[in-house]
Amino acid sequence: SGERGVVPGAIVTIVGQGIAPDLRGLAVANQGIGPLPTRLAGVEVQFGSVLAPIFHVGNENNRQFVTVQAPFELAAGGVVAVTVRVGGGSTIINNVMVNDYQPGLFETVDQQGRKYAVVLRPDGSFVSPENPGRRGERLRAYLTGLGQVTPAATTNRTGIAGQSVNVPLIVGLNDAGIRLISATYAIGMV
Repeated sequence: SGERGVVPGAIVTIVGQGIAPDLRGLAVANQGIGPLPTRLAGVEVQFGSVLAPIFHVGNENNRQFVTVQAPFELAAGGVVAVTVRVGGGSTIINNVMVNDYQPGLFETVDQQGRKYAVVLRPDGSFVSPENPGRRGERLRAYLTGLGQVTPAATTNRTGIAGQSVNVPLIVGLNDAGIRLISATYAIGMV
């Protein structure tokens, strides 16, 4: 979402100098197969007492960052200390707000540098200006920061069928409401 704070289970990117000083480019965890590591390219991130699964660590154009899953064990409405360890050193960020929800759309960038929400058509193709969604189609958008689901999700485990988002959602497109069919944790994805 670009807002401060974290949400249980959300994908969070932490940006700062010293996270990946010796890395050039991107170190990616196991490409989505199996559980994510809690240490990658010499980096660990800990929320309270729980190590966070890491998607990737990067240093691109001197912008250093690590992307993790915030643990589902976090208590919404409170605060947490976040520790980032690199090599033998560490930095602690105290009093990070833990929000109930903080929606953020996953985005992609096309060859012209235009940003789009990651939305799939029924045939599995991505929605774009050249491949628009059509009236009446069931489209699938990917978000993070929607909080816990029922039945409950677990940190570093893929979603299973039937895990419904708990927070009530209203979906809009071009300043108009559209019908939401369902909101679930992504099956087979952390």
